[in-house]
Amino acid sequence: MDDNLGDLVKNLTPEQLRQLADEREQEEKEAKRAEIEASLKAAKDERREIKKEHRTQKRELHARHRKEERALERDQQSDLQSVEKKIEQLELLLGIRAGVKPKPKGATRRRNPNAAGTNEILELMPQNEALSLNEIRRRLAAAGHEEPRHLAQVMSYLKSTGRVDSPRRGHYCLAGDEANHQAA
Repeated sequence: MDDNLGDLVKNLTPEQLRQLADEREQEEKEAKRAEIEASLKAAKDERREIKKEHRTQKRELHARHRKEERALERDQQSDLQSVEKKIEQLELLLGIRAGVKPKPKGATRRRNPNAAGTNEILELMPQNEALSLNEIRRRLAAAGHEEPRHLAQVMSYLKSTGRVDSPRRGHYCLAGDEANHQAA
């Protein structure tokens, strides 16, 4: 067979030999490319499987972690409840907490029950006179009421609701007193 190939090569021109060599080189390149593409596909498949396995392992780890965390929280809660019951019983024996309700969760606003409300402030205001904040404070004290925490804001509220007017800054009169508006 080598003789046949040798005879064939002898009968070919240099151009035909170059063309034959180029074709053979092209076939080798294509074979090499196909081999590399197959290896690339196999590597990508392997990567996909590894990632899938890692995700599965992560999910299992998170599930175990959540279960352990819930169990720990339950144990901690039961420990705290037993200590809270013990504290409550001891405080009841000492009379510390007798009948006291626990504070509600969240923000709460407490109003001083002795502080004057808007009605008490309006009752103290004279019909035909504008009072300053200091004069309103004095009249509240004389009437036995505590001053609200933010008297200026209370007066501003009364002004915005139309129950008092302000003829000038820091002075207030009952709404509808025309004499005060003209005097100021």
